[in-house]
Amino acid sequence: ITHISGSLDGYSAIALENGSIMILDQSGDILHDSSAPNDDIETVSCMVFRQDNILVVARNSLGLVIDNRPENRIECWSVKRGLIHTCEVESIVNSISSTMEGVILGCFNGELLALKIGSITQELLAKFDYPVAKIFSWEDDILIASWFDVARVNSEEGIIWSLEHKGIVEHIVSIGDSKVAILGDDKKHSESNPIYVIDPNSEIKSTDFSFEEEFTNSLNDSNEFSGALSEDEEEASSRRPELPTNTSEIFDALDEELQIIIDEPIIEIDLLEDLSKSAKSLNLPPIVDVGEDKTIASESDGTTIVLLDGSKSYDPDGFIKNWSWVNENDKVISESPQVKVKLPKGVHVFYLTVFDDKGASSRATLTIQVT
Repeated sequence: ITHISGSLDGYSAIALENGSIMILDQSGDILHDSSAPNDDIETVSCMVFRQDNILVVARNSLGLVIDNRPENRIECWSVKRGLIHTCEVESIVNSISSTMEGVILGCFNGELLALKIGSITQELLAKFDYPVAKIFSWEDDILIASWFDVARVNSEEGIIWSLEHKGIVEHIVSIGDSKVAILGDDKKHSESNPIYVIDPNSEIKSTDFSFEEEFTNSLNDSNEFSGALSEDEEEASSRRPELPTNTSEIFDALDEELQIIIDEPIIEIDLLEDLSKSAKSLNLPPIVDVGEDKTIASESDGTTIVLLDGSKSYDPDGFIKNWSWVNENDKVISESPQVKVKLPKGVHVFYLTVFDDKGASSRATLTIQVT
């Protein structure tokens, strides 16, 4: 299961790893079951129930089959009538938010789109430099997360304000009626990531904030936990320690123990034989070769076919037994050294993991930008 969504009336929807979706009633019985096609690889990137019990699903295919099927599409499902509407979108949709008129779509190519009920065309609300990962409704506007940035967007005025977080923004959470918390992750895990708490209706003047400075200042304001020695502790540390009265007896006992000599057994080691055994038991990991990152121009339809080639990978002390290509969503797309994929405009990341005949593995990353 990759995604779960529920309606206010108790209906639920489940998306599976193979791209299939199921809509269930309040008792858990299946109302609609939409299986993914067998001739292509499909995924569901996100889905949400509207207040009218219409399920909006973002479905994507790799385009391994050249036909009229949209690679990235929005499907609308009625819990009673099944599939009622489909429209094509240019990019993978990362996030969906329901509105009174339809839905807001946050796309991988950085576009923020508004799609009205029954329409097949989308209105561009804003364009960001990085993928739109999260959408959060705030009054009549929306808050979006795009890479390190958070922005407030109005359907008529566009971007009202934006701020930069220390880490990649992963969550926007409501705190009461007047504030939201913005949580990010810098992926380095070297220190704690700050949580920004803001009032979206206020004027944001600066995003600069030093948690280290605030923490240091708070310590300087209090001597109780400053870490310095007190006057009594400094005096005690400067005094020479007093020896116990039975010191001579202890030294005599130590002298007696030191006079005991234990002969260590001599162990003869054949270094050459030991190194030979170690070399035979050592298994070097395989070497993964996926080539250099690529920038490729798209065709007239905005897509291009790219060959992912890991055939130059090798194992220095054996042979490669298995290959595994996965995309940025950890979806396995091929178990062969080479695979062709059809990609839309944007940045795409693939990972190749190879396994040798003794179980060792190595992984490499390939980034392809389609312009």
